[in-house]
Amino acid sequence: MKFGIRTIAVIVIAAAVCSTGTYVFLSNTSEKTLTATITEDGNFGSLTLDIGIDDLHSIGADYGYDLNLTYKGIQKTCFFAKDWDGIPACMIFINHTTWSDTIDISLYNGDVRKELGMKIGDTFTLSVKGVNKYYPLIPNYLTGGSANREDYSTDVQYGNYRALIGGGLDSGLLFRSSSPFSDDDDRYKYVDQYY
Repeated sequence: MKFGIRTIAVIVIAAAVCSTGTYVFLSNTSEKTLTATITEDGNFGSLTLDIGIDDLHSIGADYGYDLNLTYKGIQKTCFFAKDWDGIPACMIFINHTTWSDTIDISLYNGDVRKELGMKIGDTFTLSVKGVNKYYPLIPNYLTGGSANREDYSTDVQYGNYRALIGGGLDSGLLFRSSSPFSDDDDRYKYVDQYY
């Protein structure tokens, strides 16, 4: 039986991993990383970081991107949000609060302290993974959550009107739109009149 040089290299690495418990990772050395330190408790159960928006932009991050987070050898994907908008459910996220110009880490519907064991003084690294696949599909996030009808291409986009799917529902039977209980703006009144 003949083995090529690549096959032998893979076997040697696999044997080293199995016998020593040491893991070998090949990484892209051109990847830009950012080290962040937790400085204090933030808003809504978040933890405030010592980095700014320019630091995140320097590694190529922008709102709506997924970021690689590495903390004590644990790697997670987190979402980069602006003013708590567009955060996927149950996901760790980095948030830029524009009114205070602070950057926080948090967990949607959870406690990042418990999830990862983070505390004030801890450090972790961030790098860009890429644009979150759902972010460009949601017009409300792209316009920053505008309540102005003229910021949207269609009434459907403005009203956030879409079919509900999943759980065995037949398509086109059940729809949702802007919340009828929200009084943040007049969108719900517009949607009620439109539909």
